[in-house]
Amino acid sequence: MERWLADQPVAAQRSAVAALARKVEEHPDDAVLAEQLARQRTHLGLMLTGMGRDADAVGELEAAAAAFAKLSAADPSRPRYRAEEANCYLALAQPLGNLGRPADATAREKQAGEIYNGLIAAHPEEYRANVASIMVTPRRRVGLRRPPPRPPSPRAPSGRTTAR
Repeated sequence: MERWLADQPVAAQRSAVAALARKVEEHPDDAVLAEQLARQRTHLGLMLTGMGRDADAVGELEAAAAAFAKLSAADPSRPRYRAEEANCYLALAQPLGNLGRPADATAREKQAGEIYNGLIAAHPEEYRANVASIMVTPRRRVGLRRPPPRPPSPRAPSGRTTAR
């Protein structure tokens, strides 16, 4: 009974993924649907990782990463696709490690770090705005570099005088 209850959220998420996958098959050029499917696969992969179903998690997270990579290749003007791809690779490290595949886990972490570093170099202001979410990444393990320093902001004249 406990397993059945624990499986209910996963079953609902699998159902959502299957329904979106059918819609993507019907509308293969719809980037919004493809992104929704990739996000739902990511959520499913994270759920499965949390439940200790590492082999299933790897499959979902790999599929999500591939979908985000495809979206990024089709529209490079949206760096969030690359960031989501990197997030998937980083999430893959845990289940891969749990499955006794430390070299694969390290390779995925490195791949995530390379993507993050490319995003930081290309979009330093975006990186600064999202520093909290990216800094959750174990910096040294993935080789994450700091963004360049923010240029000083010009001081506007205050218009006040100081009377003494």
